[in-house]
Order: sequence, then structure tokens, then C-alpha cells
Amino acid sequence: MSSKPEKYYEFLTREEALSDAPLRTLDLPDKHKDPLLTAHRLIKPYVNILAVKHVWQGQLRIGQLVVHDVMRNRFKHMFDEMLDTGCEIEKVMPAVLFKDDEESMAAGNTMAWRIDYNGRPERGVLSKHALCALDVSPGENPQIDADGTYHPARANPTHPDYRAPYEPAVLANYPEMLRRFSSQYNVEHGSFWNNPNIEQETGYPDYYPGAPNDLHHWELRDSGKNGELCMENFPMPDGLVYVHAGKIMLAA
Repeated sequence: MSSKPEKYYEFLTREEALSDAPLRTLDLPDKHKDPLLTAHRLIKPYVNILAVKHVWQGQLRIGQLVVHDVMRNRFKHMFDEMLDTGCEIEKVMPAVLFKDDEESMAAGNTMAWRIDYNGRPERGVLSKHALCALDVSPGENPQIDADGTYHPARANPTHPDYRAPYEPAVLANYPEMLRRFSSQYNVEHGSFWNNPNIEQETGYPDYYPGAPNDLHHWELRDSGKNGELCMENFPMPDGLVYVHAGKIMLAA
């Protein structure tokens, strides 16, 4: 493996990587689009680019992780450990380079910061990616909804574009590393939410039929005695964006 990392796309400046242009083209009514633009404007000053090394099919690469400053060192350590452990990652590119999250996942892209809703826009709850979430190799570690829908769709074995997962990028192959992530960096994996005993039972991640399973997703633990997702850790100007009971919302 070459010691010089390969650049596999044209790197963006901070202003390019943090552009709100994709939000402005969303097919949403203004009453749902405007809150996203407001959240973007308020959180953007706290967000920067982190250059991260990773390996794909034996080739050392370098990508750009757009990340909230509070999570910068934590995610940097996680990437360093994935590199040292042999956990491979195909792409690390800013979300702005993709039309939406589905396109990013379909491309196998690993990313952290983006502004969108968690679920239905009318609920007004922002995705944890606005502050403290990381998606790792979604093509090899899909989200599987309770109804059996795969994200990205090509990860479903019945999809015409399906290909078998590239095993060095499958997170379940590194249970000890994932347990360290949980204990050392205070982050939860997307399979943990459905069974709090999963770490003791299987060395997660694992798939539980009939329940949502987000196998590429990590986020800061936001509840209990170790909860860190709070205003003290994520200051926001004028309190217009606030954290309540683990939810990121816009103040009324």
C-alpha cells in the first residue's frame, strides 16, 4: 500500500462544502424549507472540514469530513482507529456533493454534517447530523427499516444492482473496535436503540428483524448519566436552535 494518500475527487473549500444550495432546491414547501435554512445559518459557524485518511481495496486515500467542531477530535480518533484496525471506507466526501442523503448512501459515501429532518418535516425535529452523527460506509452497512426497506436500495439482496458487501468495510466484522467506540467516545450505534443489551449479547452491530436498524450510523449518546447532547456542549446563538430530550429543534 502506498504511503501517499490518493485524492479521488477535487477538494472543496469550506464555503463550498458548507453551501446551503442543496437545501434551497429541496422539494418542500417554504414552511418546512425555511427552518432548515435557518438551522444551517445558525450552526454553520461551528462547522469545519477535517481531512481524514482511509483505505479502500488496499489503496490509501484522503477525504474531507465536514464536522461540527465539538465532534471533530472524537471523529478524528474514530477514523484513526478504523485505519489502524483495517476497517476500510470507500469515500469520505461532503454531503453538498450529492443531491440528497439517498444519493450519498447509494454512492457508499461516509459523512457527518448535514442539515435535514429526522422523519416527517411537520414534526420539526432535525437530524442528529446537524450536530453529532456519523454515517460510515452505508453501502456495506445499510439502514433497514421495520418494513424491510433498505437504504441504500442497492443493499437489498433482491435489488437488480445488488452486490455482496465488501467484507473489510462491514462494521460487524470489528466488534471489539465498535465496543471501544461506544465506551471510549460515548457514541451509540444505530442497532443499539432497539435492544439495549445488544452489546453484551452479540458485540453489536447486529440486525433485528421487525425493528429499525441503522447499521452505518453513529451518534453522540444523548440520554442517561453519560448524555452529552445538551446546550452546554453545543452552544447556539440566541438559543434559536436548542436541544430538548435528545431532540434538536428550532425554537418556536
